[in-house]
This record gives sequence, structure tokens and C-alpha cells, in this order.
Amino acid sequence: MGRVVLACRDDDVFERNVAIKIVHGGHGNAHVLKRFVAERQILAHLNHPNIAQLYDGGATADGRPYFVMEPVFGLPVDRFCDSQRLDLAARLALFEKICGAVRYAHRNLVVHRDLKPSNILVTDGGVPKLLDFGIAKVLSAEDDTPHTRTRLRVMTPSYASPEQVEGGPITTATDVYSLGVLLYELLTGRLPYRFEGERPADLRRAWAQALPERPSRALAVDVGGSGGRRLRRQLATDLDNIVLKALRIEPDRRYPSVDALADDLVRLRTGHPVRARAQTFPYRAVKLLSRHRLAAVAAAACVVLLIAVSALTVLHSLRLAEERRQTAQVADFVISLFEDPRAGAPRRGERISAEEILRRGRLRIDSSEASPEVRATLLAAVGRANVGLFEIPEARRHLTAALRIRRLELGQDDHPQIASILADLAFTNYCNGNLLASERIYRDALRRLALHHGGDSAPVAEANIGLARTLSGRGDFREARWRAAEALRIRERLGDDVEGTLEAGNMLASMNSQLGNSARAEALYRRSVDAARGRSDLDVQRARALSGLGWILVRRGELTEAGPKIDEALRLRGTLLGEANPYYANTLALKAMWLEASGELDDAEATIARFVDINASLGGPRHPVVLSGRAFQARLWSRQGRQGAETALRSVIHAGAETLGEAHGDLHLWRSWLAEHLHGAGRDDEAHPIFEAALAAATQAFGEGHPDVAQIRIGLGSMLADLGDREAAVPLLQRAVDDLERTYGPRHPKLVEARDALRLCAAEATLHS
Repeated sequence: MGRVVLACRDDDVFERNVAIKIVHGGHGNAHVLKRFVAERQILAHLNHPNIAQLYDGGATADGRPYFVMEPVFGLPVDRFCDSQRLDLAARLALFEKICGAVRYAHRNLVVHRDLKPSNILVTDGGVPKLLDFGIAKVLSAEDDTPHTRTRLRVMTPSYASPEQVEGGPITTATDVYSLGVLLYELLTGRLPYRFEGERPADLRRAWAQALPERPSRALAVDVGGSGGRRLRRQLATDLDNIVLKALRIEPDRRYPSVDALADDLVRLRTGHPVRARAQTFPYRAVKLLSRHRLAAVAAAACVVLLIAVSALTVLHSLRLAEERRQTAQVADFVISLFEDPRAGAPRRGERISAEEILRRGRLRIDSSEASPEVRATLLAAVGRANVGLFEIPEARRHLTAALRIRRLELGQDDHPQIASILADLAFTNYCNGNLLASERIYRDALRRLALHHGGDSAPVAEANIGLARTLSGRGDFREARWRAAEALRIRERLGDDVEGTLEAGNMLASMNSQLGNSARAEALYRRSVDAARGRSDLDVQRARALSGLGWILVRRGELTEAGPKIDEALRLRGTLLGEANPYYANTLALKAMWLEASGELDDAEATIARFVDINASLGGPRHPVVLSGRAFQARLWSRQGRQGAETALRSVIHAGAETLGEAHGDLHLWRSWLAEHLHGAGRDDEAHPIFEAALAAATQAFGEGHPDVAQIRIGLGSMLADLGDREAAVPLLQRAVDDLERTYGPRHPKLVEARDALRLCAAEATLHS
């Protein structure tokens, strides 16, 4: 759909060679133009060493779009491997780098859909570069299935997945299949299927006739000088299974992600059992021996193996006995928590609170003579219970102690419990406002959880929710939405946890709401409210859905419907969690928004002050939600004409820049509030540049059409209207009105302000005509 030319800068600022891609031969075709612009937009969000980088973009004088990108000089990956006579290890290492680029694209919600050798060039230095995102698809969590289908069916048939050919839903599994084809070709020198033609019927016939021949048998040429027999031994079994799993016709039988495919290749390289094979005891034993073998004569290998397998069988029996002993210790410990520490016997009919049980547990663990294994298990359990009660300092103490025992005393860094401990520690860091640490620990926990439980497991879904929450706090709503969508996909596939499914749906709704897709968010929230109606065990998720729905209704200006929903959410959360709880506090913030929209500014200020106090006591004065509350409070002071509003706004903006980073979306909105305050004080020379900078930064952070961008436009446009600059004010205000009406309908509170400013501009135009 375009041609590519080599070019260089000619402005003498600095020298740079670039590649320019421009539409040609059919640039009037709307589909071609749309795909071309979409490719440019996709590349603008990708920055990876193995993806050709976008530098700039624009349009020619006759309206043809173009973009300027990094020039890549190299060979297609298959020709590079053959020309350099790369051996098996080098080819797999190169393929792992390609997987890294595709994995990065998937994490940015982009599916390439056209992975083939000619779109992967390898430079003279051996660096692969992924090119040509012309038919790539942006995965949008709010897409419904019909919308995710490929309409144009643009593809390279030999590398296209079955769902591409059939027009089915496009997911990351689409690229997994294409990577499987590519890996098969790099290993064998030919494609896995022999197609008689490129029509869909030809492809279907080939897929239906037989499975691809195993790569170890299909090998027709030597690779890197290795003899065919030797290479077949290397390819046999493990690598065969990896390639064939990636090539499964059914998407749900392939690797669930590029991460999983790449992980199996790493496991193959390091001698660990691969996930593509059944995890039988003999297979794992052989892998264990192969990783730790000493030099030995070949004749003794069978004897060593028999002895080792026998020893492992004995060790397995001993381990079962030890686990039974440890289980008995844990059971005795739990029973002891219900005993009266003074009388030594349980009191008949006594009701013991969760806090009292945990207090007794802490005392017993500290004085326990149990084995380190049992102590680690108990400390992790008590720590997780602390998390549930939002006793964050206690939770951190117990979880950290459990982690220390596992890693230092027992040397069990790969123990399955490590992953769950890390996930809980990540949550405590989130509660304390340490979002960078929370994100880092969640990612480590997710990797471990996927290894121990599988990619589509409840622990992985739960950790994705936690990571989404943390990313949202950092302002990265796009990845947060992807994480929430992934959690919902896993929960719905498992189908065994209604509460977990509602939690994932509510998180996805929240992220859609943050990104301006209120229609999708509202649908998800209402679905949760209906699903939880009449079920007391789902009241936590019902309260969350009511709270989120109330937020959307307030922003839409539907205050009559919003009020009862917010009050019910407050009642439920107060009853279930208590009032010293961040979720209860979050609903207080929503109540304050409702009160402000209703014109009850004094009550709104008192309510948001309670929100700030609760969260500051839990997470400290610089926690992101505390800063948000303080900013809202200062804005209310400004509207009330109270002293200290400007000082408070500047203070929270300074703290936010240090804590959240300059790119955080909330910071741009707070700066617009400061500009509004300065305009109200008649200091327009100071307000104008702050408004302009906030608008530019918010547009870059959220994109055009986002409601926060529209609100900043209204503030700037209203100020310009007050100053009589109709020419500058009208386009800003009209664009904001259009965006807010499209997102929230005609009753958004800010629309009144915008329409008043537009009427002022119209009146002034009439006076001067």
C-alpha cells in the first residue's frame, strides 16, 4: 500500500538517514488510507530495540499521509540464517529476540497479523527488526466479538492463522501461530503445510488432511554445518512439541501467549522440562539429571539414571510423609487459635473476631518451635489475612518474614508459595503508595504464578487485577485495561468463581471509564449490579459496581439516579468493611463529587476531607489517592472563595510531580484547576500558559476526545471568551461540547459552562457586527 524511500535531513540541524513510507497507487482508496494512518498510529506507541522506530509523520501537499522511520538494512530472517550458516542454538536465540518484539507489541495491545521472514529483517550485526504493521490490529478491551473480526482479510496465506482465514476473532494467539510457522521454517527450511493454492478452501483442505510433519523428521538440509542426524536428535521430542503446540489449529490449544512460547524455549535451552510435554515423573527426573550431570562414562549413564530414579522415588515418599507431618502441625496450630490462652480450652459458644484470631496467631508463631517450612506457611497465611483486613504494616512484616525463611533459610526461591507472597507484598506496596515497587513485584509474581499454575489460572487472574490497579494509580490506563481484560478472560474461561469474574469485570469497567469509554464501562457495571442482586456473598462487588456506575452518572449529570446508588454503595461498604477502609473512602470521594455537582459545596468539602484523612492514615500523605483528594479539596476551596486554595493546589501539584512523575494524567487536570483559580483571581497572564501546557500534555496522555481533555478545553475556552478572544475561544469550546456530548450526553455539568461561554461569544459577535 506504499513505497519506501531512503532520505536524509537537509536542514543542517543534525545528520540522520531515515526511511520514508508514503501511500502510492490507490491513495484515494479509503481502506488503504485508513490502514496506513492506523499503522503510523500503532508505530507511534511502540518503542523497542527489535521494532523499527517511528520518527515523524505528516501528509504531502496533495493529502497523502507518510511517516518517517528508522532505516533498516538487512536480510529477511530466513535468508540471514542461511547466509550466515547459523546453527540450531543461534537460530533459536534469534527467534527468542523476535518473540521479545512481538511480546512487547502484545503488551501494547497490538497484534501484528503478518509475521513472516520478509517482515523481519536482520542487520549485519545480527539484530532482528520487526517491520510492516500495515495490517496490524489494536486489541481494544471494549471491542465486542463482531468488531474484532477482520473485514478485509488482508494476510499472507502461508503464514496466516486459521482464524484469520475464516474471519474469526483476532487475538494474540494469531501471532503465536505465525511465529510457529516461522520457527518451523527456520528449523526445517520449508513451511509446515503444503498448500495447493492460496484460496481459503485450499488452506482448509491442507489443515484438515494431516498434522504438520515433526520438524525433526522434516529436516532436509544441514544447519550451520551440523549433520542431519545430530540435528534431528537435538530437534526431537521437546522442540518438536514446542513447534507443534504453537501450530495448533484451535487457538485455545496453542500457547496462551508469546510469553509462554518464549518461556518454553528458555526452558529447553536451560534443560528444564518444557510445558509442551506431559510433566511425567520420569521426564522431570531425566531433565533434573541432565542439568546437574557430572562428566561420566557413557556406560555408567543407565546405572546412574536407575539409581537416581529410585532415589527420587524414595525422596518422593519421604516428602509425602514430611508434608503430612507439616499438615498436622498446621492443623494443631489453627485449632490452638480458638483456645482460651488463659484456661487452655475453648470456651463453649464463644465468638472470636478475625482480629483476635490473628493476634493469637502472631503470638503463637513468634513462640513456635515448628519447622521453618511450617513457620513460612503460617506467616504467609497470617500475612494474607492481614492484607484482607487492611492491616498493612502487620501484613508486610509477616509476608517479609515468610519470604526470608523461604529464600534464605530453606533456599527455595522457586517455591510456589514465593509467587503468592510476592503478589501480596505488591499489594502492600500499592497501599503505601510505592507504585514503582508494586508494579515491579507484581510483574515478578505474575511470571512465577504462570510457571507454577499455568497462564489461565485464578492466581494469574488475581495478580493481573492487582497489577491493573497499580498501573491505574501510575496513570497507565491502557495497559491496566489490557490486564483487566486478561483477568476477565481467564475468569470467564475458568467459570468457577462468580465473585472473581465480577471483580475483573468491575476493574475493566473502571479502566474503560478512565479512558473515556463510558458506554462500555456502564454496560459492565450494570451487568455486575444485576449479577450480584440478592446475593449477600457478592455484596463487595455489587458495592464496587454501584460506586463506579454512580461516578459515570455524576459525570453525565444524571444526579437523581446517581444519588441512591452512591448511598447504597456507601452503606454496603461501611457494613462490610468498616469506615476506616480505602474502598469506603473512595465512595466518600464519589459522594463529594455528587455534592459538588448538586451545588452543596460545604458538604462536599467536609466529605472529601474525611476521604483524605482515611487514606492518609492508611497510605501516608503522598499516596496518589490522597493527592487526588487534596487537589479536589483545594478546587472546592477555590470555588468557595476560601483562602489557601492556590497554595494548596501548588503544593499538591509539586508533590504529584515528585511522586507520580510529570507524565501522569492527574497532574494535567490539577494544573488546569490552578489556571481556573488564577483566571478567577484576574491573573490571566499567569493562567493562560498553564492552561495551554495542561491541554497539550493531557491530549498527549489521554488522546483527543477524552473527557478530561474536553474539560481543560472548556476552562481555557471560557477564559478566552471572558477576554473577548472569540476567534480562539469558539473552536475550543465547540470541540469540547462535541466530545462531552458524545461521551456523556447533553447533561454533563461542564456543558452548561461551555454553552454559556459560547453564548457570550455569539453575543459579542452580534454587538460587533
